[in-house]
Amino acid sequence: MVKRLKDSNDESINYPMIPIRDVVVFPSTIVAFKIGRPTSISALEMALTGNRTVFLVTQRNPEVANPKRDQLYDVGSVGNVLTEEKLENGQYRVVVKGSHRGTLVAVAKRKGAYIAAVGPTTKPPDSGKPVTEIMQRVGGLLQDYLPMIADSLEARIKITLNTSNPSTLSDSVASWLPLVSTEDKQHLLETFSPYERLLKLATLLERSAGEPPSRLRKK
Repeated sequence: MVKRLKDSNDESINYPMIPIRDVVVFPSTIVAFKIGRPTSISALEMALTGNRTVFLVTQRNPEVANPKRDQLYDVGSVGNVLTEEKLENGQYRVVVKGSHRGTLVAVAKRKGAYIAAVGPTTKPPDSGKPVTEIMQRVGGLLQDYLPMIADSLEARIKITLNTSNPSTLSDSVASWLPLVSTEDKQHLLETFSPYERLLKLATLLERSAGEPPSRLRKK
């Protein structure tokens, strides 16, 4: 068992931590990226010797090489490493699936790796007609995108539309939605209510109706 970190609490759990740049990992989504910083490689290798679980948190400034606690956002995602490939230069290429949100309580450096004490987040219950209506609204807006976008994104949208879970729907759309900045995606990650996330996503989709970014349009 890993020793409790300073400033952590009884509700927090320790995980090897990997700070990430320009990417926000949402629960129930799969993301591929490279790991090259020594502290992040150590954290990954620590996770691989255990249950393959890491805490992924986005940096406020992607240019910072070794971010301190105040240079990291307060909310990230606990994730499971699905696959890893060690490259010739010593870096890793990994595929990670987000599991659930977590609040960054404390950070320490041990054995060359960052360790995060991660606490739970509060998620308001969402049920009843309002959630159903906003899910239908977002689904309709996504359907409007299908004739205009590239096949790779079209496949993702069709898969997303099959879910009946408002949390999964909102996180999946927020993960690949190309209409928002990293900061906006982080704000969506920090919006714990699926209903509120769907409302914000509907607004973003409506603002861009008929005008998907050029790189996403069908050729």
